[in-house]
Amino acid sequence: MKSTRVAQILVAIEILLCSICAAFADAYPARPIHIFTQFAPGGAVEATLRVIANELSGSEWPPVVVENRPGGGGMLAASEVKRAPADGYTLLLADIGSHAISPNLVPDPPYDPNKDFTPIVLMWSFPSVLVVPADSQARSVEQLVALAKSKTGGLNYASQGPGSGGQLLGAMFANDSGAEMTHVPYKGAGPALLDLIGNRVDLMFASYGSVRGAITSRQLRILAVTSKSRLIQLPDIPTMTEAGYPEVYLDAWFGLVGPAGLADTIVAKVNERVAAILRSPAVTKKLDEQAWNVTVGSGEEFRQLIAFDQRRLRNLIKKNNVS
Repeated sequence: MKSTRVAQILVAIEILLCSICAAFADAYPARPIHIFTQFAPGGAVEATLRVIANELSGSEWPPVVVENRPGGGGMLAASEVKRAPADGYTLLLADIGSHAISPNLVPDPPYDPNKDFTPIVLMWSFPSVLVVPADSQARSVEQLVALAKSKTGGLNYASQGPGSGGQLLGAMFANDSGAEMTHVPYKGAGPALLDLIGNRVDLMFASYGSVRGAITSRQLRILAVTSKSRLIQLPDIPTMTEAGYPEVYLDAWFGLVGPAGLADTIVAKVNERVAAILRSPAVTKKLDEQAWNVTVGSGEEFRQLIAFDQRRLRNLIKKNNVS
């Protein structure tokens, strides 16, 4: 009889706790939300995230604060969010680096991209562009490869950091071309581009949004894009496939996730509000100018993408000896 009574009490407590959690979820958001990102200020991704945060803050929500935690291929930011309470007030800008590349580079990663997070909404994706300093001798991919092969020690390629799409694309390019290239990681696109403009590194794969200003001011030159077809915004720039490197292809994607166990009602609220912002004419225009694709999807669709790319990129990383 006593064990039966104890079981009934435990069930009652569980029901009460579920009711309390549901009440909190219904009231969400009631205080500031913090979105962690691995990107340092100055890059297009970080700047766009701030636009989204400002739009959320201006839509009768409490302030939405962007927290920069650069470094570790996204693992520093992701680890903080993994440890946070699953209440919707600590979110992460997850990307192909933090959730598909970095976990395949580290022997014992501090989190499981599939089990330790709740996918909320996939937001945008884009290809990269291959850029060099404006006064580089290379005016085509072919000339860039020839230049790398002619120099002792080859060329240095910058990336947004270890585990970034820029690192993987650089390794793929070096492997497929047979040219010697050394990886130089930075804490975000901003500082990497400053060194590229200053001729302290030789080339970089980055988003068009990150380099557009430097292209307009003629500080950098675009040699190719990593999409399978030419970009509408850059009709005169060939693809890496056209340049003879069809395997140097990668689309970076970005979305919001929370800690594991996030309530479905919170996921639905954030997804709905972010989707509305991304589909607004002003934001759509801004993303289009950067050659980014709005790829709004459900949390479940985002979960499937993370799992798929984690498996796919594991093979690419092994094939190209990325470390």
